[in-house]
Amino acid sequence: MRINIGDGFELVGVESADELLLVPPCANASADHATCTDIDGSFTCACTAGFTGDGVVADDGRVKVTAARVEHPQIKDAFAYRFDGPDRSIVFSGDTRPSQNLVRLAKGADVLVHEVMDLKAIERLIAADRNAATLRRHLVESHTTAEEVGQVAAAAGVKTLVLNHFVPGGEPAIPDEAWRAAVRPHFPGELVIGRDLMEL
Repeated sequence: MRINIGDGFELVGVESADELLLVPPCANASADHATCTDIDGSFTCACTAGFTGDGVVADDGRVKVTAARVEHPQIKDAFAYRFDGPDRSIVFSGDTRPSQNLVRLAKGADVLVHEVMDLKAIERLIAADRNAATLRRHLVESHTTAEEVGQVAAAAGVKTLVLNHFVPGGEPAIPDEAWRAAVRPHFPGELVIGRDLMEL
């Protein structure tokens, strides 16, 4: 996905917030708040005690990046990111269940790119899994249904909602109209079904 945020700035090739920044926002805050390691060329950082995850993590005077901690159980350091550029603001939810931190972060944004889950498809997918109850519990506790995504977008007052990171990923493609039908009763703004290589 490619999203223009104005004045020649673009966010390119992003599926979720996890791909936007390879380190958690605390790594940009100070050495006191992050532990970073280089393992076989893979740079990884984790936030340490004392960092809340909320606030501006980068600002070069043209593009400001703000992070907010979201909820993705078993993952403590899960973040949503807001990019305020010269012409518009874009928010990426990352993996999260419904989150008031995300609603606050996305308030008035031009575009919210949000992960989405279809609960009926989850039920079909895990029906034959011997760990179905555990898998279902994890997915429901860690992700956001299409209906909930619409409610989050409406509460934040965003202009455009882009669905991405579709859960479950292993299910045969769910028709775009099914996603629209689930979101539309809750969100009256522009709705986009995200696709790889899409440009907005």
